[in-house]
Amino acid sequence: MNFKSLIKPILGIFLLISLFWGAIFFTDHRISVSAFDVNSFQKRGYTKDEIALFGDIAFREGNRLRKWETDIKVEIKNINALSPRDIADVDSCIAILAPLVLPLKMTRVSSDGNLLVYMGQDKLPVGNGRGLGYTDMNRILFFTNCSIRKVSIYEVKYLNQKDVLIHEFEHAIGLSHASKPYSFRLTMSGPECPAKFKSIDEMDKYLDIRFPISDQEKKVIKMLYSSDFKSGLNRNAFNKLILQ
Repeated sequence: MNFKSLIKPILGIFLLISLFWGAIFFTDHRISVSAFDVNSFQKRGYTKDEIALFGDIAFREGNRLRKWETDIKVEIKNINALSPRDIADVDSCIAILAPLVLPLKMTRVSSDGNLLVYMGQDKLPVGNGRGLGYTDMNRILFFTNCSIRKVSIYEVKYLNQKDVLIHEFEHAIGLSHASKPYSFRLTMSGPECPAKFKSIDEMDKYLDIRFPISDQEKKVIKMLYSSDFKSGLNRNAFNKLILQ
């Protein structure tokens, strides 16, 4: 075999691969710079704790920041099978979150929604069907298009749904599970990082709240939907830029 005749094809393949990954790196860097207005962000006077929580729960799959760029239209798909209380629960979640995603509008519609809600399901549409809630979001085909455009929320029948529904709604607008426990109640705590209560009285107070969402989470959502951020920002790039 003439190995010399293979050198050029091998070098050509290597060059193409290098150019491909170089283009991806350049595009990712360009997106990270254009998707984050560092100067505006720093002028807002956020505390270190607020920035740390944002960096923990405001980035989703692929460590990418994802948010709606269009108005959010909530449609209850199985509304005819629900009680007035169930419908009121969805309206309550909208009323809580709508002021936090401004300037976008978040309203309930009877048709042509882009955030679809399925309440009181017997099981989830994924895995073995077990669990209390699930949020299905449009996939990221490439990191140049990470905006949230279509979401379906599924909530399973059980006795105490108040925290599940608002939890899934928070997923639907771009938040992810916390990576660690915090000293305050966090609705976006996951099963691996359950919420902590300092006392029985604190737990009882929480259980009396119909839709628990902490002030800290509200602040993160406002940060996410400020003009400082666009979809596609990488978490590592965010951390580097705020430390400059």
